[in-house]
Amino acid sequence: YEMSNSWPIEALKAQAIAARTYAVRCRNPYSYFDLYDTENSQVYRGYDPSKKNAIQAVNETYGMVLKYDNSFASTYYSSSNGGRIESSGNLWGEYLPYLIVQDDPFDVSNPANPNATWIVEYSKLSVEPAFQARIKARMQSYLESMGYSGNEGDINILQIKELSFDPPNDSGRMEKGRLVVVADVKSKAGDTIHTMEYTISLTKTNIRNILNLKSLLFTVEETENSYILQGGGYGHGVGMSQFGAHFMALQG
Repeated sequence: YEMSNSWPIEALKAQAIAARTYAVRCRNPYSYFDLYDTENSQVYRGYDPSKKNAIQAVNETYGMVLKYDNSFASTYYSSSNGGRIESSGNLWGEYLPYLIVQDDPFDVSNPANPNATWIVEYSKLSVEPAFQARIKARMQSYLESMGYSGNEGDINILQIKELSFDPPNDSGRMEKGRLVVVADVKSKAGDTIHTMEYTISLTKTNIRNILNLKSLLFTVEETENSYILQGGGYGHGVGMSQFGAHFMALQG
C-alpha cells in the first residue's frame, strides 16, 4: 500500500525492492516483532489477490535487495520530494554517500503529482481555529506552571506576531525558526485576564506538525496581513520519491 497497484510495473518493482530491503534491515531478534504495518514503518494491509501488478512486481524482484558495503542499504522513500532530494545526514544525522542532496526533475515534472507545489497562508490577526488548537496544546503546561489556567477555553490567541526562520539547509529545507503569538490567558481562578507573548522554538522535528505542512521544503513571504508559505513535496524527501519513480517509469 506504499504505491498504487495501478502504477507502471517498473515503479512498482523499484518500490518492492526498497520495501523488501527496508523490511530486512528492520529485523530485530530482541523484539517480539520487527515492523509496524503503518507509516511508523511501512504501510501493509495484508495480501490482496486483486493487486495483480503489485504481486507481479514482488514476484519479478524475488530475493532482490539493495546493499552497500555488504550491508543492507537504507532504502528510504517518501511520496514527493518537491524536486530536491534531502540527505539522510540533514534529517537524521546519519550521513550516507547514497542518500545525498540532489535535484529530482522527475518529481516536479510529473503531472500526476498533487504535491509538487503547495501554498499555506496564515493570517496574522485572524488565527484559524485548527492552528490555535495546535498552539494551545503547547502552551498548556507552561501556563499552568506560571499560575494561569491551562484549559483550552481559557486561552485566546489574538495574533501571530512573528513567524521567522533561519536560512535553510543545502537542500532548501527549513530546520530552525521562531513562532511568536500574542494571547489572552486567564488566571486559575478565572477572575483576571492577562495578555502575554508566547514563543515556540521551531525545529525540523516540529515545524510540519505545528504549521500543518507537507514538507520542510518551503519559503516564507511576509505581507502586511499574513505569512505565505510556498513549498513542494510531501514527506521527509530522503531517498526515492514515489512520484518521481512513477514518472521515470512512464518515461521508460
